[in-house]
Amino acid sequence: MRRFLAIILAFVIFGSVQAGAQLRYGAAAGMTFSEISGAKMPPSTDYHLGASAQYQFPLNFSVQGSLLWQVRGLYGGCSKVGSLEIPFSAQWGPDLLAFRPYVEVTPFVGFNIWRKNMDIGAFYAGVGLGGGLEIWKLQLSCRYNWDLCPAARGTDIRLGYTTLTLAFLFDDSLWKKKK
Repeated sequence: MRRFLAIILAFVIFGSVQAGAQLRYGAAAGMTFSEISGAKMPPSTDYHLGASAQYQFPLNFSVQGSLLWQVRGLYGGCSKVGSLEIPFSAQWGPDLLAFRPYVEVTPFVGFNIWRKNMDIGAFYAGVGLGGGLEIWKLQLSCRYNWDLCPAARGTDIRLGYTTLTLAFLFDDSLWKKKK
């Protein structure tokens, strides 16, 4: 009997979460400020752009995944790396009607596609911590990312970088027929 009640309760909870969830998707672009841990080099300013999808849950929680083309510079911009990066953010923030401030934790993985003047690995992973602000369909976020993998083969040098991103997210209400 307990097992049956637990199954029914799980279906009720899952159904209520699905009823309150909303999918939004769109484009994201921004600036990337790269730095090397322990180095006295100036940060390099580069860019990132791509697509994002956000799934909103009740109680002001949301998850957002992206597929980004990330360009990061090293050694003051003398060396560059072009990567395909997949960040997956868990966000929470109160809905204040006109806007929504939020905090986020973001694990990510990336694959280095091209390298200019560098001998680095093909794969990297890390975690980011940041926050942002949503107003209407616009989302402005700032996040600091720590690479967990060494930047160069045979060293313990790690990259850190800050991303400042502007995203335009829309839902499918533009295409739904009104009844």
